[in-house]
This record gives sequence, C-alpha cells and structure tokens, in this order.
Amino acid sequence: MSITLGLDSNRLSHFRPTLVLLADMHQLENKMRMIKLSGMVETLDMRLSQAQKEGLTFTQFLEVLLEDEVQHRANKKLASRIIRARFEEEKTLEAFVK
Repeated sequence: MSITLGLDSNRLSHFRPTLVLLADMHQLENKMRMIKLSGMVETLDMRLSQAQKEGLTFTQFLEVLLEDEVQHRANKKLASRIIRARFEEEKTLEAFVK
C-alpha cells in the first residue's frame, strides 16, 4: 500500500496524504527519474510516511523532499571529487590527530 499527495480542495495550505494505487507511485517515481530527481525518489516513501505521521503541510513536505534532493546531489558531487582526486587512501580527521 502506498501513499501519495492529496490536497484538501477547501484549503490548499493543508496537506492530506491519501492512499493510491502502487502503479501511480511508479509513474510518479519514473517521472522524477526522467527529470533527474533520484534523491527524491530514494526518500519519497519515507517522507510521505513522515508527512502523514507529523501532519506536515504540502509546503513543509515539499521543502523536506527538496532538501533530500539537494543533499543527495551534494553527496554525489563530493564522492565524484574524491574519486577524481585519486587519493592513495582515505584519511579521516581522527587519523590526523593520532
């Protein structure tokens, strides 16, 4: 069973998650992948559950989901830079202190 976004027709400021078909979720995820939002795809189910449990507004839900995408891209960028740097071994701050 999956959850998707539904807006209260009376008040757009309130977020109301509703149950939908799994096929609808797959369509949404596919569209997100098409426009290169893989970070959002990875956390969508978790964030929908969070929105339902915490009663997030649509704007709050969208902000959290977008932050996931921003963080995902930053992590990918850092990983790519580390690979391109061709470090002989990975060092942590703790290793330098010893």
